Amino acid sequence: MKTAIDYYNEAYHLGENGGEVTELFKLYDKAIELDPEFTEAYVARGLYYIVTQGMINHELAMKDFEKAITIEPDNEELYITIARYLGAMEYHENSIDICNRLICFKPKSSEAYFYLAWSKKDFCFHIDKLINDDFKLEEAIELEEKTLQKRYKKEALEDFNTAIELNPENGDYFYERGGLFIELGQKEKAKKDWQKSMELGNLDAEDRLSEI
Repeated sequence: MKTAIDYYNEAYHLGENGGEVTELFKLYDKAIELDPEFTEAYVARGLYYIVTQGMINHELAMKDFEKAITIEPDNEELYITIARYLGAMEYHENSIDICNRLICFKPKSSEAYFYLAWSKKDFCFHIDKLINDDFKLEEAIELEEKTLQKRYKKEALEDFNTAIELNPENGDYFYERGGLFIELGQKEKAKKDWQKSMELGNLDAEDRLSEI
């Protein structure tokens, strides 16, 4: 007889091989039915809700993520995984919320501050793109978004600084802060960060340095 883990693994491999989405959801559903406390299955199903169906099932995705957190409320890596997924899919406000909640009980988590900063930085990039697209935002909305963007750039820098203070040996932190410095028009600071990032093993930093 198949176990919850068997169904979960089958769903995972199906997803990796570009299998039928409907079947994938059935497998995750079965895994959760057999083990209602299966955190990884909730997170994986939530991710696929977003990846395959976007805003249509955003609510279902968040419900799965929240269920996972309810099961393991003290699991730092769980919060980071969810925040990273949400940020990557441009659900910045949700990602920011998850990071802030983690910081409440793990104030020394460098990753929480890093992904908080990363989400705010990416949100600012998203707003720039939105405002510069062919369609024009309503004036009031544009002003509101630009005000939030300005605040988030300032906060993102503070959050990157905190992440680096907590873990100064992570090259990714310097790399991303360097990108923010470029957006802020501070090229010399960006150079220093990318140089440090390269010293810490981030190979992408060398490419960014050559662009300046």
